[in-house]
Amino acid sequence: MLIAARAARQRTSLAHPLPRFAGCAAATPRIPRRIFLMHRLIGMSYRAISDQLGVGDEGVEYHTMQALAAILASIVRALISKVFG
Repeated sequence: MLIAARAARQRTSLAHPLPRFAGCAAATPRIPRRIFLMHRLIGMSYRAISDQLGVGDEGVEYHTMQALAAILASIVRALISKVFG
């Protein structure tokens, strides 16, 4: 029964990745997270984000990359803890 319950949880989490993503995104610093969400979830262009927040296009790109790096690190930590923890 325990194996079946674990398999059901895994299927659910794979079918609905947004809660996992939200947890990873929450671990990112505030400004990169905000810029990343504006670009990836809302669909704003770098120029529109730049105009709204008063930062340059290069700053928007930098913060987007910072957010991606933090999200990737969070995913790697979660995988490592699943495998070894």
